[in-house]
Amino acid sequence: MFQVQWLDSQYQRKDEHLNLSMIQRGNANYRSLHGSTSRVGWSHLCAVEEGEQIEVEGNIDDMEECEELFDPPMELPTTLAEVEAIKNMRFDPGAQSKEPDDLFQHPDGSTATFLLPQFKHLFEHSASASFFAYIPLSFWQQVLGETNSYARMHNIALAKPFALDEIMTFLGVLFYMELVDKGEYSNYWGTQVETAIFGGNSVNLDAVMPIRRFKQLRQSFCFQCVEVNNANHDQAARIRPLLNLLKMTGPKYVSPGRNLALDEASVACRSKYGKPLIVYNPMKPTGKYHFRLYMLGCSTTWISLNFRLHCQSDVTERLAGVTTQLEAQALNDELAVSSSMRHCVLEVVRPVYDTRRIINSDNYYTSVQLLDAMRLKGLYGRGTVRKSSAHFPRHVVIEKKDCTRGTSRQAVSADRNTVAASWYDSAIVTVISNADASTLTTVARQVRADKRTFSAPTCIKEYNTNMQGVDRLDQVRGRFSLADGHSFKKWYKKLGLALVDIARSNAYFTRKLALGSTNDRDFIAQLSSELLSGKWKEAPSERRMFYTDVGSLDAPTEVDESMSPSSAVWIAGRRDDDECPGSPQKRCSAVSSKQLYPESNRKRRQCVVCRWEDRYATEVTDYCVLHTVCLCQHVFVTTKSYMCPKQTWTCWEKYHRFYLPHKLFSAKGKVRTSSNLYKLKHESMSQRNLTLEHELAAGNRSNVVRSINL
Repeated sequence: MFQVQWLDSQYQRKDEHLNLSMIQRGNANYRSLHGSTSRVGWSHLCAVEEGEQIEVEGNIDDMEECEELFDPPMELPTTLAEVEAIKNMRFDPGAQSKEPDDLFQHPDGSTATFLLPQFKHLFEHSASASFFAYIPLSFWQQVLGETNSYARMHNIALAKPFALDEIMTFLGVLFYMELVDKGEYSNYWGTQVETAIFGGNSVNLDAVMPIRRFKQLRQSFCFQCVEVNNANHDQAARIRPLLNLLKMTGPKYVSPGRNLALDEASVACRSKYGKPLIVYNPMKPTGKYHFRLYMLGCSTTWISLNFRLHCQSDVTERLAGVTTQLEAQALNDELAVSSSMRHCVLEVVRPVYDTRRIINSDNYYTSVQLLDAMRLKGLYGRGTVRKSSAHFPRHVVIEKKDCTRGTSRQAVSADRNTVAASWYDSAIVTVISNADASTLTTVARQVRADKRTFSAPTCIKEYNTNMQGVDRLDQVRGRFSLADGHSFKKWYKKLGLALVDIARSNAYFTRKLALGSTNDRDFIAQLSSELLSGKWKEAPSERRMFYTDVGSLDAPTEVDESMSPSSAVWIAGRRDDDECPGSPQKRCSAVSSKQLYPESNRKRRQCVVCRWEDRYATEVTDYCVLHTVCLCQHVFVTTKSYMCPKQTWTCWEKYHRFYLPHKLFSAKGKVRTSSNLYKLKHESMSQRNLTLEHELAAGNRSNVVRSINL
């Protein structure tokens, strides 16, 4: 059997199947009509010679009508309504397409994402400064007010209202619980099991926040307090401020590159009260029931640029505060004619309209009409597409049983410069793109013990390279995730913490751009340390900072913009008698170093004071969360002039009460060569070496005897 397929999409459902006898009979009829070299066919006898004029006699109404092939010109759509009304597209397997000449590139000709120079100091400063860039302190001040309002509304008995310091400590505790898993919450307070196992003083959270206060804050924590009988029809009203804030700060600090990825992120939840927002998908590894976020991310740095929560709401509500009311309403009216899926995609890619960037998406979103719609918005598209998708050419799709690995087939819509490709790897892949040429390239695949190369269409290789942005973000977000690691009765608290995880991941990715290679675990450890110790008050801001006393949070004082970001600090603590703000009340907390550094990094557990005092550096130490050093709890007698004179202090006390005030150690726990104690030790060592040289020169070599007691 032979299959005859149409090149026009409007007829491709009407394929013809012919057997061998029909083909042979057709060939015979064709030869009889067109003849051969030895015989003149009927068509040659009826043909009109070139230049011959034919005069028709008689009435034209009596003439017989004959059908003739007609190829109508294709008109490209100019509005979204015309995109939805497309009835036919023609893909020619013999045509060729070229890569567009106007694809996005930076003024210097590069196509990669980079951090904007005016914001670089924010992400170089600290982990908390990076985190506050995406969720600023002004928003947490608003969360503080909403949390206190929630406590009053639900009659939660509080000894005193919550303060901003407690909100930051609460977040630091949540991050710490993700780093160090001890099971239920009560295990973090009271006597710790590590004390009995490893010795020393293991950390508990009694000095950080009482467990009763933590539970009250956890119960009252709220991003926006909405009354139950409120007439607000927005299903995500309780987290809407955080949603819209992240839409504004997502693309603010970087200049995205040419390729962006569009995909969905999921947050597992089975709450029956959040049912209007929950989607069922049994294929998701995190859970069948989950919240869904349609997300646009950078393909190379994995930073989230924009997203939309799957819920029933209006565009004007979803863009409240992100853009003006008139622009949101105009966008809503324009997208109203599009299908629901194209409406969703065009809303998510709104921040990059008219930038000629390439949007990579999977077959859940991609269609031939979507590429036309994005082209009207100044964007290009590339993505896998379902074989049954409207207007995708079926004659391009190859069958797995009829081909070998590396087999491909392409067709081009010349008027749209769009290429449709099908390729067999381990399965059949179908891709549509208007951002690539219809050329072939090579890809490497591992086949058992060998690495082999196979030919593949260029658009498929580019798709595989640039599609993983959102999935990579999901990987980092799921690691040490607040939403996955903490259970709440209220669904909106879980979803709100998932958004905090997105902000934390963005802060990590952007800080990585500023500093180069950095570790996700170290970033969260530093962020938790700064939130618990009060160092978050030293974080600079990209705008004016407000110095606020914890005792009177509603009386801010502005600071001059000429002050350098590194010198700007947040002042918190008590007020002195002369009404001058006191210094921040910072506390040192200890964590068993074995919890932070595994066996592969056990040398990092060594006590820095023992190493300075020329002893064997023990690895049974505690990690100071505030100063990021490891210290033991043992007492050693020292007699050297460059050592601590206190004979009853532990190494922990020596570091904090003697060596730190004398500025011996840097912020990273390294010895400062410019300190007076280091110079004193250097002189002592030089003098001892000089004395030893004189004794050797005089022949008075001392015998060193080591006694071993058995």
